[in-house]
Amino acid sequence: MRHELWGPEIHNHRISDQAAPLVSFILKYDLIIWNDKDSEPTFETVNGKSWIDITMSSANMANKKMNWQVIKNNFSDHNYLVFNVESFNVTRDPPRKFFNHRQISKICKAVHQTFLELQEEIQTIDNKQKLEKWIEELTITINQISQSFPRKVIKHLRVPWWDSELEVNRKKTRALRSRYQRCRREEERSMRRIVYKKQEAHYKWLIKQKCRASFELFCQQLVAN
Repeated sequence: MRHELWGPEIHNHRISDQAAPLVSFILKYDLIIWNDKDSEPTFETVNGKSWIDITMSSANMANKKMNWQVIKNNFSDHNYLVFNVESFNVTRDPPRKFFNHRQISKICKAVHQTFLELQEEIQTIDNKQKLEKWIEELTITINQISQSFPRKVIKHLRVPWWDSELEVNRKKTRALRSRYQRCRREEERSMRRIVYKKQEAHYKWLIKQKCRASFELFCQQLVAN
């Protein structure tokens, strides 16, 4: 899509403004376009060239933009869009560990045994350094036991917009497809195919709606931050 916001003005190209929906989206979420209108074209073929590839972000991220440029690509009609982003610190909370009742019981027994073994040493603690050393030894014991437990593999969804409704529709679509493919009677097979295709179309429509809604929410969060 061509537009004066991210490329040079081209007169008498098309009567219809095909970029209008994207421009409305950019204005709605206050996004900043990184493209330089005086840059090399982002798309080139033997028939012509255009500025149709866009880089955009929130205002906060745009403030960290550095050296946006277009670099020729000999292996594709689309040229490379190359840029740097100023470094910034991102803090993450440490991963949390969860234990079942059996594992908690094992840790408690080990801690109790450690207390018994170090009982005499506890009586001699009379300063901060000795207390910190004793706590460190106890912490090492707990960590060694917890690390010996097998890690529980948690399956995460591949995309943030996948939910139970899509899961149900996927199973339903697969079941209808299987029934259609197993059917051998020609008349019944045609009816099953119609039912399957309707469900498949509904399933694909749901995926598109969920994906778009998730992307809009993502953009809202970028703008809010």
